[in-house]
Amino acid sequence: MKSFSRFFIPSIFILSVSVAFTGCDNPAHDDEDHAEAEGLILKESTGSKTELVRVWNGAVQSGSLNVVAGTETDHIEIFFLDENQKPFQPEGSEYTLTWTVADTSVAEVEQHDHLSKVSAEKWEFVLVGKKAGSTKVQFSLNHGGHADFRTPEVTSPTAIGINVTAPGK
Repeated sequence: MKSFSRFFIPSIFILSVSVAFTGCDNPAHDDEDHAEAEGLILKESTGSKTELVRVWNGAVQSGSLNVVAGTETDHIEIFFLDENQKPFQPEGSEYTLTWTVADTSVAEVEQHDHLSKVSAEKWEFVLVGKKAGSTKVQFSLNHGGHADFRTPEVTSPTAIGINVTAPGK
């Protein structure tokens, strides 16, 4: 009986530790289908595909979002950046995009109904200008019921800025 418990108890411990380290947040976990975002780029989705915003190392590195009050932007496409800053868009219905706008009386982020249902276009949105002013937005890449990646919070000085200008300015 002593030899059984001498091997059984350590085996259970090792198994428990192994299970604990195979979770979604473990960088050592090699799941080729699991996106590991470290930053993001927001680009125009048509025309020149100009880069509008780049977020890396937890802060906006360049750019802001701009819209005229009473209008909406052309579609803006979101690309996440891996550890090598290579852009990607996660595949699979288990990935979703959510956002928080600090002051929705100034601007809103919208995804048109048809966009959120088409996998290639679920990474697109429009920005709606409601009145002149400025606000901030936070984007989250969600997977399996939790956020895998977030841009800086709207209360942070390094959050993504939204500038809404009055018509004709």
